[in-house]
Amino acid sequence: MSNNQILAENQRGVEEDSFAGTNHIETPVYSPEIKSAEDVWVLLKHHEALDDGAPIVVPANTWRTIRSQPKFNDYRSNIERLVRRHPTLYRSPVELFRYRRPKKLVTYGLGDASSRTFYKKLREEKYDAALDLLPEFVQPFVEIQMERLLEVKGYDIPERYDGTLRTTSEAWTDDRANKGWPNYFAEIAKDAQRSPNAGVIPPVPVVTSSSKEYAIERTIGANHGMVRVCREVNEGRFGSAVYPYLHIYADYSILKNSSDNDRLILDHARQEIKNREEESSFTTAGAGVGYQGVVLSMTNLSSVWAKNATVRLQRFVENLSTIARSHNLPVMMPRSNWYGLYLTDFGVQSFSSLLNGNETYSQGGSGINAAAKYGKTPLYGAAVHPGVDDAFAMLRNTGGEVHPVSGLPSKPPTFDPAGDEWSEKLGDPREYRREFGKPRRLIHAQEAREVRSGMADGVHRPAREYLQKSENNDFS
Repeated sequence: MSNNQILAENQRGVEEDSFAGTNHIETPVYSPEIKSAEDVWVLLKHHEALDDGAPIVVPANTWRTIRSQPKFNDYRSNIERLVRRHPTLYRSPVELFRYRRPKKLVTYGLGDASSRTFYKKLREEKYDAALDLLPEFVQPFVEIQMERLLEVKGYDIPERYDGTLRTTSEAWTDDRANKGWPNYFAEIAKDAQRSPNAGVIPPVPVVTSSSKEYAIERTIGANHGMVRVCREVNEGRFGSAVYPYLHIYADYSILKNSSDNDRLILDHARQEIKNREEESSFTTAGAGVGYQGVVLSMTNLSSVWAKNATVRLQRFVENLSTIARSHNLPVMMPRSNWYGLYLTDFGVQSFSSLLNGNETYSQGGSGINAAAKYGKTPLYGAAVHPGVDDAFAMLRNTGGEVHPVSGLPSKPPTFDPAGDEWSEKLGDPREYRREFGKPRRLIHAQEAREVRSGMADGVHRPAREYLQKSENNDFS
């Protein structure tokens, strides 16, 4: 599919996009993000609540491991049906390449391999042998956190790592990151070929208000590298075509008055999209495909509202959308929840969220209290997702049910307002999450439909109008 076929406006006056080579669908749409096997169960059971053709985001290096678990042996055809109906977008959790979360990064980086062997070698003080188990690209990001990792595991810290903990972003300059990315990207692209419609979103360094232009240049380099890998993989014709997405990872601080990095991002993105489009016109149709869309991962979106930087954010998103639109490309915002819905008024075609509602993978560790195990419960029309205490109080006031939404449960599997312990009030926390809390996250798909209806009716800012009626103080 050529780029000039991606974006179009239908007879209702609603924009339609094509994600990863699929048929056109009305936008904006909601795209859920899978993190675990639990999330797969949720989508297998409740995928009818989503729009056909709406993308599903998966963890790039572990999606193969998750879907291959023996527990899914009897559901292979269901998973295949799911990915046929929804483009699969392979995205690396970029926070693992930014924040100090070494245990999570080890698990993610090992992919199919077991972490037991990795930690066995650490206990034996075979540090280099342990690192060699990881993809070369990932190795420097783990090693730069080795002191912290050994401390968390309770292992002795040798002199070579004592006092060496540095900023994780420094690993982007390591030779192993430079040499290792082609194989790392290629393995992800090859797995993506197993899906009939798949896109890949490469990991990139974060751009903050204080970042030098090198971080933006490195961002463009990583994206360009992913394009090259996709073209090489597509030329092999061993599976379906894989489509690259231009990925920008920005901290909200780029919106400060003292920073010019939002403009620099736009300048580099504009040139990069143009360059790759020109390249693709000189190559064969399948192998020469250029970017399929633009992905904006922005952290700490709530801080944008707290710092009164919404106008500059709106302008930045509008300008990015204008660049993308000039090449007929959609703009997506991962993990943006209701903030992403709000920004559909300013050019975002797809917003997404983890099914637990968090902005990043958690740091992990023990000590989570009983109530927290139930997670957050999104409330339709309220644009909030309270913890279990507030959710239980609300359920008690409504007779144990929430606003009905087609295809989704309206009450938890267990509800006893007279219960003492949480297990008595709401049953098993895993069952609550699987059967109620996480499925209700898919209300975002219904919210997107209501925004599209507003567009068709000629409402100027339909997302803002919807959210102004909510209980979320940032919008109401």
